[in-house]
Amino acid sequence: MKLIDWVKSSPSRKVIPLAGYPGIKLTGSSVRETLENPELQVRSLKVLFDRIQPDGILPIMDLTVEAQALGVKIQMPDQEAPSVVDHPLKSPSDLQSLTVPDPIKSGRMPVYLRVAELLKAILPDVARGCYAIGPFTLAGEMVGVEPLSFLLYENPEFARAAIEFSAQVTTAYLKAQLGSGATFGVILEPTAVILSPKMFNDFCLPALKIITQSIPQPIVLHICGDTEHLLEGMKNTGAQGLSLDSPVDLPAAAKKLPSDLVLIGNLHPVEVMVELSQGEVREKTRSLLSAMSGFPNFILSSGCDLPPETPIENIHALVQIARSI
Repeated sequence: MKLIDWVKSSPSRKVIPLAGYPGIKLTGSSVRETLENPELQVRSLKVLFDRIQPDGILPIMDLTVEAQALGVKIQMPDQEAPSVVDHPLKSPSDLQSLTVPDPIKSGRMPVYLRVAELLKAILPDVARGCYAIGPFTLAGEMVGVEPLSFLLYENPEFARAAIEFSAQVTTAYLKAQLGSGATFGVILEPTAVILSPKMFNDFCLPALKIITQSIPQPIVLHICGDTEHLLEGMKNTGAQGLSLDSPVDLPAAAKKLPSDLVLIGNLHPVEVMVELSQGEVREKTRSLLSAMSGFPNFILSSGCDLPPETPIENIHALVQIARSI
């Protein structure tokens, strides 16, 4: 089923907050334990799901899984999201020595395959997503974002090769998670926000098409920040949905984009979901739903991943309002 058909399959507005980290505090475990233990992660996700009752569930977002599987050094604090601390890809010869990791056995990729499998078992009738880092962002983790930016001009062949290799990694990882039980995939491409429309079309778009053309299940593309300058390119990636962050004027974007392209978003994850009261979250949610009332190709969500400190009551309020309208 196409994503747009699922969105239109019920009269009520679909709602899928980008929530994962807030569920960790419900089980009293550490971030590191939850990212390394699939059973513990699924327990956190199930407790969160039972509390808020969304239309779909996503695993806990981790932007370092693919890089770590490629041998990139990362740091994993107990109570914070992991991050890359080294950028080992310096030359084309370094790239030639790399092989696409096997998701069944490489790094922590098997953790998320198991998460997909367990979520399918306990939530068989729920939309279940999976995450994979985008090719431009993964290339930036291996090369470094600033060096990669220079390579786009100074050595575009090397930059393009690194991005295309990264697309192979993303494709393999998404296919494995979808084969393990996820029903749709989300490509996280935050670094692409720095690109001009031309650079996006030249370097990012072809790599994203490689992924979407290789995978039959619905794919959603998420790029953090203000992506209004990239919407034209994003709609051409082959993704069935675009997850748009809070700086984007969502109704204005909806008017520019095809009616069968699903838009997901976009309440501010901090200024609204963390800092406001439950009543204020309800009002912000009503306002967004009202602005998007003429667009059936819309899933209510947060603009980006919700921080661990997000009050569960605020997430529940977001879902409740969607159910009541």
